[in-house]
Amino acid sequence: MARMYNGQTAAFLGKASAVFKRRNHTNEDVFYVAPRGSLNLLSYPTMQRLGIYIANAEAVNAISTEQPSVSNIKAGTVASLESSFPDVFKNGLGQCTVMKASLTLKQNATPAYRRARPVPYASLPTVEQELDRLLNLGVIKPVKHTDWAAPVMVVKKPDGSA
Repeated sequence: MARMYNGQTAAFLGKASAVFKRRNHTNEDVFYVAPRGSLNLLSYPTMQRLGIYIANAEAVNAISTEQPSVSNIKAGTVASLESSFPDVFKNGLGQCTVMKASLTLKQNATPAYRRARPVPYASLPTVEQELDRLLNLGVIKPVKHTDWAAPVMVVKKPDGSA
């Protein structure tokens, strides 16, 4: 039995010892197995040694009637993810170097060519800028003729940006 922050008890099915590895951290410790639908638990010291972010652990351990704000939790989670996975959050476009992709067409597939949709005049500079950016990154390349084509659809984000 364990006592939760609000004083209630939590029952576990059992506990076991294991070696936990995360990045360059290794730690042998006990973990608790909870009933189906619950979370299995690692100890706070184990999580610290493994470099796992815990949002405001002191507030979790203290009995409080105040709820943490969603924006604080979100900011903390984003900051934790950014520091844990910097390669994912760096500026620019990622590139898969592990394998080479290939597209396999169905046998006897006929090419589909759809003509370009008109781009609203106000969006034209943004579209051209994005196409130039993708061209410079090597994502796209100009062609003189193709049997396959799909139109670009410009959709503004809810905040008004493209």
